[in-house]
Amino acid sequence: MIKKAYYIALIFTLIFSSSSYALRAPLKFSENLSLNVAIADINTYLEMLGPRISEDRLAGRLRYEDAKKIAALGVVDKLLSDRLKKILSRKFYNDNIAEDDILTIALLYYNYKFSEYFNHRQELTKNLRGGVGLSRDTLTRIIRELFDPTYERHGFIVIDFFAGREKEPTILDKDVLAEAGYNGENEVFVYGVDNAIPWNIVSAEGKTGVIRGDVFDLAIPRRSADLVTMFNPQPYEADFMVKAAKKILRDGGWVYIAPHKQTVKGTRGVFVSDFKYSLEDCGFKNIKAVKPYPTNFTMPENSKPYCLIKAQMNVISEEKTIRNKLSLFWRKTFSTAN
Repeated sequence: MIKKAYYIALIFTLIFSSSSYALRAPLKFSENLSLNVAIADINTYLEMLGPRISEDRLAGRLRYEDAKKIAALGVVDKLLSDRLKKILSRKFYNDNIAEDDILTIALLYYNYKFSEYFNHRQELTKNLRGGVGLSRDTLTRIIRELFDPTYERHGFIVIDFFAGREKEPTILDKDVLAEAGYNGENEVFVYGVDNAIPWNIVSAEGKTGVIRGDVFDLAIPRRSADLVTMFNPQPYEADFMVKAAKKILRDGGWVYIAPHKQTVKGTRGVFVSDFKYSLEDCGFKNIKAVKPYPTNFTMPENSKPYCLIKAQMNVISEEKTIRNKLSLFWRKTFSTAN
């Protein structure tokens, strides 16, 4: 517990501290830069940061073992994602702000968790390690491919959980998207998320792609997706997956769950009920299990799903949430007793 507390304190120091002289070195953009300076162009600001990232060798101050243990805590992703987005939204800077931004970028690049990602992208390695060509486009790409594929995307957003089994997201037909609220006017962006995605194929530069991550701990902002799809989920993951979908779905967004035949064989009713109960518990509405699996929906290559479970996100009152939880508890208790 003491060691864990130490590393949590360390990462907050690295990300947020602006007063620790052990981790800081003056940027000296000017002789006495004590007042805020307006940023007219974010690329110009990043060009100034770039050389300092290389010259100061800030990563040398981040011991490899420390960085490894920090990443293992699972707290670094959200912090890094938020800090990188703040860098790109800067309107002004001073010495302290610039030093914090340098530490953020250094921690990003020298974090062992992402080393394989950067090994496959030498152009980004040069941008970050050498401070050459550090730009808004560079950081935007990194944010999308490591943390949040929806960043600065404006359109109909589809997130496909567990895309690693196919190594690409499941693309739905437009008539199917229309059932989930797509009006045909905006761009459609489809991104798969799976912790089994190989780093060399991670990409979110285009309208479709895949990122490597845990669907239970996504850095995707709340209420940012229009549709979440799940093909071949496991029964024991029902509660976790539904909660993960609820976290990122907009109000009125949909979740489509397609369990495969071999998964539910022998326990079909129980499996479908598990998901329906979880959806009710999380406040979803219009819950429906369509059997057999609709012919106009995408057909996964390995097998035809047993059914399609559809549900719509609904922002509900806390009192109704409590009632749902009590109802779920009594149903499960009664089912166990029988």
